[in-house]
Order: sequence, then C-alpha cells, then structure tokens
Amino acid sequence: MSHSLLYLLSGNNNLNGTIPEELGKLQKLQQLDLDDNKYIRGHIPSSLRNLQNLNVIDFDTNQITGTIPETLYDVSQLTTIDLDSNQISGTISTRLGELAKLRIYMLENNTLTGTLPTEIGRLHKLRFLVLDNNDLDGSIPSEFKGLVDLQALTLHDNAGINGTLPTFFGSFSGLRVLTFFNTAMTGQIPSELGRLDKLQTLYLHNTNFVGTMPSEICNLRTTNNGKDGKSLKRLTANCAGNNPKVVCPQPSCCTGCFR
Repeated sequence: MSHSLLYLLSGNNNLNGTIPEELGKLQKLQQLDLDDNKYIRGHIPSSLRNLQNLNVIDFDTNQITGTIPETLYDVSQLTTIDLDSNQISGTISTRLGELAKLRIYMLENNTLTGTLPTEIGRLHKLRFLVLDNNDLDGSIPSEFKGLVDLQALTLHDNAGINGTLPTFFGSFSGLRVLTFFNTAMTGQIPSELGRLDKLQTLYLHNTNFVGTMPSEICNLRTTNNGKDGKSLKRLTANCAGNNPKVVCPQPSCCTGCFR
C-alpha cells in the first residue's frame, strides 16, 4: 500500500476483520472511510495519531468495540468523526474540545456512558452532535452556548440525560434538529426556541417537560403546505390524555402527542 495514499474509501463492501495498526503509516491520508461494512470488528488503532493530515474518519455501522483511543485527539485536522452504530464503550473524552476544526461528531447507537464534557463547548465549528441511543447521563452544560454553528443535536434514548432545556439554543440560528425524547429532562419548554426559523424537528415526548407549549414554537409549524415559509414539520410532546404534562394550545401545533 502506497504511503502517499490520500483517500481510503471502502464503505459498503462487506469487508471483514480488524482495522490494522499499519494504517498509521499512511501519513498523507486525508480520508478514512470504512462505513457500513458490518463485519469490521476490533478496536480503533492508536496508530491513527500519526495521520496528521486526516480530516475524516467514518467507521459507522460496523462491529468496532472498546473505547475511542485518546491518541485520536492528537489528529488536529479532523473535521468528521462518524462512529455510529458500533459497540463503542467508555466516556466522551474531555480532549474532544481540542479538535477545533471538528464539524461532525456522530456516535449514536453505541454504549457510551458518563456526562457531556463541558469542553465540547469549545467546538465553535461543530454542526452535528449526534449522541442518541447511548447510556449518557447528566445535564446539558452551560458551555454548550459556544456551539454557535450547531445544526443538529440529538440526545434521545439516553435515559440518564436530565436537567432543563437551555434557553441559549434559541440563539443558534442554523439549528434544524433537536431531539430529547426518552430522556429525564424537566422543566418548562423555553419560548426562545421560537426564534429558530430553520428548525424542522423538535422531539420532546417521553420526558418530564411540563407546562404549555409556547406559542412562539407553535408559530413555527408549517401551514399552507409550507408556502408561508415556516419550517417546523415535526413537533412532539407528552400532550395526550385528559391531564397532559404539556398542553399544546393550538390543534395544529403538535404533530405527535404522547401520554
């Protein structure tokens, strides 16, 4: 294998086996894509720290186990880490905040534990933070207000995620997706989310949110086949039954009501 290789793209090829440590010798490699092979197993090699030109790691939908090696955070050019749908364990390292160029961090459908590191708030270029279906707990750190370019945050199916929904999300003008269902989040739903005129999906059901869905959020709902420019297509809450946790004041506001 040539050490001058720039791209290694072997996605969806039914590859089998482990990821070799020898990949660390490909020092000019910029993109490493082994996604959707299903049968790649073993650990992420610590030798990837030598790939200082690497900007994309995509291993999603495989059988990778173990933790993310701390050495991965030495690769300062990384813009994408996609490891979703594996068997990755351990916690999210505080060193994640050192990857200043990171735009995509996707680790949904794994077995991550622990809390959300405050250091993630340093990632001012981050657009996608996708962590659903893990075993995370704790609240959303106030430092996340630094994620000004965020477009999607998914934390659903983490039963231990708790605390209130921060009002600062209302200042993230590019935000399109927020999902918190099947968590232990509490409190009122902030009206500040009504500022998000690009928001398309807001899933809040199977939580401990209470009160009335703010009219500012209801006003984002798509009506008249979207011709009015409104964007919010999917809005859910625990708004069903005679005594719902959340009251949707307008019949067309919530698209899905749960008990």
